Parts: sequence; structure tokens; C-alpha cells
Amino acid sequence: MKKSLALIVLLAANNAIVIASDELEQGKLELGLGATVLHLPDYIGSDQTRETAWPFPYVRYIGKDWRIDRQLINRELLENKRWRLDLNFSGSLPVNSEDNNAREGMPDLMPTLEVGPWLQFRFAEKADSYWRTDIAIRKAIASDFTDYQNAGWAAQWQLFNRHDWQQQETYWSFEHSLALVWGDERQHNYFYGVAPEFVTTTRAAYEANAGYGGWRYSAGITRRQGQLWTAVFLRYFDISDAEFADSPLVRDEQNIALGVAAAWIW
Repeated sequence: MKKSLALIVLLAANNAIVIASDELEQGKLELGLGATVLHLPDYIGSDQTRETAWPFPYVRYIGKDWRIDRQLINRELLENKRWRLDLNFSGSLPVNSEDNNAREGMPDLMPTLEVGPWLQFRFAEKADSYWRTDIAIRKAIASDFTDYQNAGWAAQWQLFNRHDWQQQETYWSFEHSLALVWGDERQHNYFYGVAPEFVTTTRAAYEANAGYGGWRYSAGITRRQGQLWTAVFLRYFDISDAEFADSPLVRDEQNIALGVAAAWIW
């Protein structure tokens, strides 16, 4: 039950669901309940996938300093016309090693929670669209609520674009982004390292270095009509040139995650 709860929370934290928030009036709170169906790799670099369906709470709030939206929770630290500095939360999902051939006999991957500063710069703004470039640095902690582990540091640079439009009483939003990611040794070894006690005839010992962690492209489209919100989203990962690409736990250098979601808003 604890891991299930962590999975629901971290789906939102890891941007699995695109929830737009810019048009929400400051100080207004929206609550709802939804469900999502996902097709995901077990972990980035895995050659095995899983299909899963989960309920999730729909929460949107824009306050003076805090906002709850598609990044889960952001704390505004600094803002002017073009620049914005937030405290950002993200994370990754748990993996049961018994269900994954590459990790069989190894400890499970606990869900991770990442937190750190997120600097954004908007440009090419129009009435219905804008571009943004981001830099985020986050500290990661892995935990299943019974055990805790230092999962290192992660960083990313992202180019993001959003376009909104309206058809009568229906509101649409399309977002897509390209991101490059990096991690330190702890980060990479948490996911891709193989300690000597877990060596097998098909799995060599491996210790990852810090450095480049690959790139990803994300896209999502949302639709809001009255109290019904729906979304379709896609994410493509490429770790072919990543520092850990030669890990025996990397079985597929390209992964795709797909999903659909719907929520009823009170």
C-alpha cells in the first residue's frame, strides 16, 4: 500500500500527466478526481515495459508564493517579467526487481523524491503561446517509507513550448519540450550500478561515472470542457550516449512512455 501511494504521488511529480495552470486565477483552488492509464518502461534503459492504471487527485492552485500544478509543487523564490526561480519537486517510480530480468536477484528500486532550484526564462511570448528555457538542479532521496538511501544529484536543461487555443467552450493546450539530463555518481549508480555480490554469468560488475545522462522529448495535449479534463501524453528517452550506457542493466537505449488521463473537477 505504501509503494502504491508513492507511485500515485510520483506520477504527478515526474510529469506523467500534463496539467496546465497558467490561466488559473491567483488564489483560486480547483479539486477533482481522475484516473490515468500508462505504458512505461520498468526504468529508463530497461527492455521490459508495464501497463498500469491509477487514480490520482486533480489539484490546481496558484497563490502568491506557492503553486500546485503539473510539476506537483513549486515554491516561488523570485519572479520578474521574464525570469522565474522556483523550488521544484520531481521523482522516479519504484521497480520490483523480481519482475525485471536484468535486475533479478538485485534489490528493488525504491521511488525517489528530488527537490531543488528551478530557474526559468520565458521568450518569444505571444497572447496564446510562449517558449521557455529551464535549468534545474535537484537532490534525490530514495525511500519506500521503511528505508532511505542517498540517490545523489540530478540536473537538467530544458527547452519548452506551450500553445493554448479555444473552440467555443472547449479549451485546448499543447506542450512539448526537449531536455538534456546529467547526474552524479550516486545518481547513476543507484539505477545502473552492479555491486560484486550481484554479479551473475550474464551480469558483470559495474560502477557508473558522473556525467551526461541522455535526452528526452515530451509532448502532451490537454482538453478542458466544463468540469471534464482529459489528456494524452508521450515521452521519448534516448540514453545511447549516456555515461552509463554500457551498464549491463541497460538493455534498450531508447524508451517510450505513453498515457491517457481524465479527471472530473468539482
